[in-house]
Amino acid sequence: MRTLLISLVLSSCLFLSAQTQAAGGVQDNSSGWSVGLSTGISAQCMMLQVIGVCIWIICAPKCKITIKIRIGHYNPEALVEISNPQGIERAEDPRRIDTKNRNHNNLVFQEAFALGHPFSGQIYCPSHASALTPYFSSILDAAFWRTGLIDMLTAAALFPGVREIGHWPRNTWGPLFPREGWTIQHSAPKASAIIAQRVGDIITQDGQSHVYNEIGTQRVFLEKNKFTFAPAKGVKENTAWYGWWQPLYPNLEQACLIFGTDDRATISGWGGGRVSESGEYAYALWRPYTCCEKADGVVIIVDWILYPGVT
Repeated sequence: MRTLLISLVLSSCLFLSAQTQAAGGVQDNSSGWSVGLSTGISAQCMMLQVIGVCIWIICAPKCKITIKIRIGHYNPEALVEISNPQGIERAEDPRRIDTKNRNHNNLVFQEAFALGHPFSGQIYCPSHASALTPYFSSILDAAFWRTGLIDMLTAAALFPGVREIGHWPRNTWGPLFPREGWTIQHSAPKASAIIAQRVGDIITQDGQSHVYNEIGTQRVFLEKNKFTFAPAKGVKENTAWYGWWQPLYPNLEQACLIFGTDDRATISGWGGGRVSESGEYAYALWRPYTCCEKADGVVIIVDWILYPGVT
């Protein structure tokens, strides 16, 4: 599945790149702009905007002022793969179509794997994530992933509604904690989304009680001659402010979304049309970054748009 996941993303990006070029798209791949925009990366997920300016001032001995535009956009940071080694069966109301088989067994264990997105940091602003770098493997984290050790002792695990994907008790897909491979969820796509959210929460923070390789958590850094602000630690559930998700498998979708949607008024539910026959799912995690080009002197930042990722 890992080879399939990487191949799926790369081939899709190459295919869409060819379409873009055939339609008279960007031909010059000498900059991050061209790479990001000509590879077919979702513009809706990217949410690229000019949000302000960086005013660089240096006086030595005469004062010089340099103004650089400040850009905000989401970076594709990680690919998260979820698989169900026990099969794809879930319990389900027979009126709904977001699960393939129905055997009334909604307690299911799933494995997960996360690696850096192939185009991480290639749009304009740098990213803390490194392309194709492994960040999480539930097999290596088996002691915690299979038991929920330590996580189950946190307030979020002990008190319902503290960290729910959805809005407990009115509408919830499931709890974020304990961050383990077990879920109680009748919809297979929703169960995979819960696992993806748990993995995203782990790898975007430091010092977590799991075996993993963290994505950097430094808020301000200088890289590729860009003065960059990274998002706050952790991917927060029920909001796109610190990151959101692009479904990749079984369906490659061009829009990003947040998990926990209230789908009670729909016929098929959120999982309708998203069921994987193999029981495998994949999502791309996008997180917001802002940056401007570096110049000499001290910087004064003037924003006219409050961009996501601010604490």
